[in-house]
Amino acid sequence: MNFAKMLDMLSEKSKKIPDSVKTVFSLLVNIVVVVVILTVMRSYVFLPFTVDGVSMQPTLESGEVIYVDRLVPSVAGYDYGDVVVFIPPNQNGHKKQVEETGLMCWFEKVKNSVFFQGKENPCTVNATYVKRVIGLPGDKVEVKNGHVFVTKKGENSAIKISEDFLLERNKNKTCVPAQKCSRLFVLASESGKAFQIVPAGKYFVLGDNRVNSSDSRASSWDTPFVDEEDIIGIVRAVYMSPKLIEDKGGKIANYIEAIKNIPANFKDVRFIGDNDILLQK
Repeated sequence: MNFAKMLDMLSEKSKKIPDSVKTVFSLLVNIVVVVVILTVMRSYVFLPFTVDGVSMQPTLESGEVIYVDRLVPSVAGYDYGDVVVFIPPNQNGHKKQVEETGLMCWFEKVKNSVFFQGKENPCTVNATYVKRVIGLPGDKVEVKNGHVFVTKKGENSAIKISEDFLLERNKNKTCVPAQKCSRLFVLASESGKAFQIVPAGKYFVLGDNRVNSSDSRASSWDTPFVDEEDIIGIVRAVYMSPKLIEDKGGKIANYIEAIKNIPANFKDVRFIGDNDILLQK
């Protein structure tokens, strides 16, 4: 039997299938295709995240939705000044867990069913943080007298990092740990602590809002360094304004409303550029 005859036979048989069955089958196929596409996009290309907290002010505000690039960093790696989303180090020996809600929870449940992942609660996921890369593998990072210094791998001279992206109240007023600083940045508590060499495959990170950020200075972290394998990607853009996802009583409805408003509010999209924090002046 040639291929043309086989197609004819299949076509004839398909005519006998009730339209209702065809509709259900088509819907199921479309759902599977959409889930597969979203899974691939989320795994290898980009991820949407909603910023929760003020640790990256003024670069990112709480409630903003950010676009995180996974593809380019998987090839080019990470550099000084990159704003990255990552799974933080263990705290007291355990990964911090959070509950997904709304649309993201629904997506995780569908993915769990379609790909037979067997997760008892697919909406329970590792917490994610967003901070700025300060030290690369092999670097030495020091925080003293309110300033941050980096001695690059293989070099002897420390460079005081450029922090033009900080709010005025944060400039040259970094404390260790962050909780020791008052909101008025009384620096009497500055410890001058020197961090060890950043290990291979790990990074040292800080939040832009230095007085209110759980980052590589945090005593609650089992290690001050973020494993490269735990870095999800680099923040490239903020593409939804907080006003588009105000709490109106339904998470999915909020996202739908935000998507509907994208064309009218596209002008609000802003891109997160590179910051050369080791620029010597």
